Amino acid sequence: MDFDARIDAVRRRMADGGIELLIACSNSLHMPDRPDPVAHLNGYRSLDESFFLLRQDGTSKLGDGAVGALSLKPYCAAKQTIAAIDALRNILGQGISHHDIVALRVIVPPAYAEMIGHRHAAGSRIARITSVAYQLALAAYRPDELENVARPNLAGVPEIAAFMARVEVVPDQELEQYYPQRWPARVETVLKNGRTETNLVLDATGDPACSCNLDVRGKFHRLADPVIGTPRANELATACLAATEHDEALTKFCATFNS
Repeated sequence: MDFDARIDAVRRRMADGGIELLIACSNSLHMPDRPDPVAHLNGYRSLDESFFLLRQDGTSKLGDGAVGALSLKPYCAAKQTIAAIDALRNILGQGISHHDIVALRVIVPPAYAEMIGHRHAAGSRIARITSVAYQLALAAYRPDELENVARPNLAGVPEIAAFMARVEVVPDQELEQYYPQRWPARVETVLKNGRTETNLVLDATGDPACSCNLDVRGKFHRLADPVIGTPRANELATACLAATEHDEALTKFCATFNS
């Protein structure tokens, strides 16, 4: 099994486990004064609709093999923000400086515009994960922080706060046609010279159509090497990938992880 196939196997096992846990929690917990977690999976979509994103045949029936494809997020950010991050990075990649951006619009499907449109990043870790304004400010000024799962509060840093204030989120019904199979975003930036640069991302990094763009092994080593060293990280990565091929290898992986 090649590396890409192993990663796909990991995705499927993670998805199966996560979905089973969510359904179990929904069936076990009865809190009439709180929203049903299943009913609100993927923003404002129901579980039945959300499975449509994961099914290759376009149906939403639960059962064996329900997960046909799955996105793997490249950053510690809400899935609804990933396409916008990619779009801004594409614009910056054209040689445009973030210092020249005076206004920025994020256009997304109405289904999740409100969810990501807030600027209350200072409030909590979850708020910093869901605020697209915060994600884009990090992408502009602190790109390495996009992978930081601790999500420290940088909302008070002057350049981060100033950039967030320039971001406006706009719902666009035309983009609704792609959702929920895709989670698109169009970013429009207005520059100091009055020029406008636009970038549309339909398939973000880590989505099924762009999974090859995500360097999973590279990300693992960026995070693990400084903590446990490259040799140990290589050993752990090998054990992890082997666990996708043989069930008994999972025992060896756990032993390696705990040693």
